[in-house]
Amino acid sequence: MNKIHKLLILSSTLFFVVSCGETPSKIEEPTLENISLSGTYQTEFFVDDAFTYDGLIVTAYYSDNSTKTIEENNYAVSSPDMSYKGAKEVTVTYLNKTATYSVTVNEKSGPQIELIDITLSGTYETEFEVGDTFNYDGLIVTAIYNTGDPVVVTPTSVSTPNMNLEGEQIITLLI
Repeated sequence: MNKIHKLLILSSTLFFVVSCGETPSKIEEPTLENISLSGTYQTEFFVDDAFTYDGLIVTAYYSDNSTKTIEENNYAVSSPDMSYKGAKEVTVTYLNKTATYSVTVNEKSGPQIELIDITLSGTYETEFEVGDTFNYDGLIVTAIYNTGDPVVVTPTSVSTPNMNLEGEQIITLLI
């Protein structure tokens, strides 16, 4: 080959290298678009229960259409006030995005307390003369409930017998 031909090949090769040697454009990182919540987390509680979000799954959605499940220690969860009943909102935050879900706190339901019996004791008068004033001083009223514990109670109302009538009379106590 002659010298001119070699120079021409070398020139086109250099041109090619120079034109391909440009700096590639910078690849942009995907940005966080939003988060979503899923899973089998608890949404019903009773007053004074410990709040838990076990089973909650937080998924992040990015601008490049990719998704990522976020590990539990990488997001924050607000804790609702469990000391009273009602609907509460829980906020989950990952980086600068939030999502919410609702929980319900209910009153604790337990066995119903029922009055089973009443006993009367103490030193109170049971015999009066016609025309006397009725009193029940010294009367102790004990209520016995289905819980088994006797409780001394004060009647809210006591009926007054007809003190002008001779004979046995019934007195009603309301507790």
